[in-house]
Amino acid sequence: MSKLQRATCWAQIVAAVASVSALVGVYLQIQSANNASQLATATTMYDSYLKLAMTSSEFSDGYRGNMDDDEDYRKYTWYMSKLLFSVESILALNFGDETTEKEWRETLRGQLNYHRPYLSSCDYLAIQRYHSERLNALIAEVVGR
Repeated sequence: MSKLQRATCWAQIVAAVASVSALVGVYLQIQSANNASQLATATTMYDSYLKLAMTSSEFSDGYRGNMDDDEDYRKYTWYMSKLLFSVESILALNFGDETTEKEWRETLRGQLNYHRPYLSSCDYLAIQRYHSERLNALIAEVVGR
């Protein structure tokens, strides 16, 4: 094999390695952008819930009234719908990082903990089947089921 043939062969190998390295780099950039997008989505969802919690502060740490069919309780159930939707949406995200997912679960568990009486009530149990397994599992952890 001549020097020219060897040089050509090495050039092809180097080009192939460079191409594979570029593809790996592109893949890692896409993954990183996707993870950042998931985190931004979670942050936006949570921020939206927190704004509701600030404007409806009478419900943000649980319902203190009688769970009879009164207007405040209906408002509280809509408040809870927003909270549960936010929690469920965040749980459905894939952050690509176990630590981030664990931190979000702890944050969400903390919010749900304020609402343990409602989450243990017959009213909630009647609608529980409409929620995802992930959300139901987290609620079960919170209420001790």
